[in-house]
Amino acid sequence: MSLATWLGLGRPSTTPTPKGAAGSRPSGRSANRSVAPRPARSGGSGGTRSGGAGSTGSAGAPRPSKSPAVRRGGVSSPPPGPAPTRAGASEAAAKRSQDAFQARRKAARWAGVARVMKWLVPAAVLAGAAAVLWFSPVFAVRAGDIEVSGLGGWIDREEVSDVLGKDVGIPLVRLSPRLTEQRLMALPAVKRATVTRAWPTGLVVNLEPRVASAAVKDGSAYVLLDAQAEPVASVEKAPEDLPVIAVPLTEDNRRTVESVLRVAASLPEWLVVQVVSMGAETEDTVALTLADGIEVFWGDSSQAAVKAAAVEVLLKQPKVKSIDVTAPEFPFVR
Repeated sequence: MSLATWLGLGRPSTTPTPKGAAGSRPSGRSANRSVAPRPARSGGSGGTRSGGAGSTGSAGAPRPSKSPAVRRGGVSSPPPGPAPTRAGASEAAAKRSQDAFQARRKAARWAGVARVMKWLVPAAVLAGAAAVLWFSPVFAVRAGDIEVSGLGGWIDREEVSDVLGKDVGIPLVRLSPRLTEQRLMALPAVKRATVTRAWPTGLVVNLEPRVASAAVKDGSAYVLLDAQAEPVASVEKAPEDLPVIAVPLTEDNRRTVESVLRVAASLPEWLVVQVVSMGAETEDTVALTLADGIEVFWGDSSQAAVKAAAVEVLLKQPKVKSIDVTAPEFPFVR
C-alpha cells in the first residue's frame, strides 16, 4: 500500500456529506464552483507524486500561467524585453554618472567663460579708451589753449613761447608737466614755474620771475643779479634804478658779491634811487656811493632798517661827505 492510499489521498471520498452538516460549503454561486485538482509537484528526486493505487488516470497537467501579454480588461501590451542583468544595470548607472559629470563639466566651463567675459569686456573698453587718450590727436595740446601768467620783469616772452611750443601736439596723457617746469626754470629770468593740464587740450602755466637787485660789469655788458647772486639777464646798459656793483664776478669773490646783493635787496626804495654804485673788499665792508658823491659805509646786511633810518637822519646834516653806520647804535659822519 502506498503512502497516498494509506493517507486517503488517492481518490475522493464517495460518502455523501449530510446537508447542513459541519464543514459543508454555503449554498449559492460559490457552491457551484468546482475545485480543480492540484497538479503534481516534482519531488526532490525528479519523480512525481502519484494519486495512489486507487486513483484514475495520470497525474494532473501543470497549472497554466497567465500570459504576460494580456492585462486585466483585455488590453494587450507588447511583451517586455529581457530582464536587465546586474552588469547591464551597472553599465547604465555608469553612463548616467558619466553624462551627469560631463554636464557639470560643461556648465563649469561656461561659468568660467562667463566670469572671464565679465572682466574682459570692461578691460577691453578701458584699453580702448586708454589707446584713444594715449595716441589720438583729439586730446593733444593746442597752442591756442595754453594760458601763461606771471610774464613780466626780465622774462623773455619768446623764450617762454619756444619752450611751450615743444609741448604742442603731444596728447595730454603723455605730457610731463614736471619736464616742462624744468625747461621753463632753466630760463635765467624764471625763478619758479608751475604747469598743470587743462583738459582736453590745454595747459595752465604760472611763472614767478626773478627780481634783479644789482648790475655787475661783465666785459662790455652788464649782468643783472638777484639777491641770491643768480643771473637774471644780460643787458648792454645798466638800468638806472639798479645799483652797479664794483666787484668782479669771479668764483673767489662770490661770497662778497652775495653780501653786496643782500645789502642791495634790503635797501628802502628812497635810498635805492640815490645809490650809484656799491662795492666791498670783504663780506662785512659793503659801501654805497650816492648820486651827490656821499659815501655810506654800511657793513654787512644785518639791521638794515636801523641803518637806513640813521642814514636818513644824517643826510640832513650840512657838509656831509661820508656816513658810517657799520655800528648802527653809534653812527657818525665825516
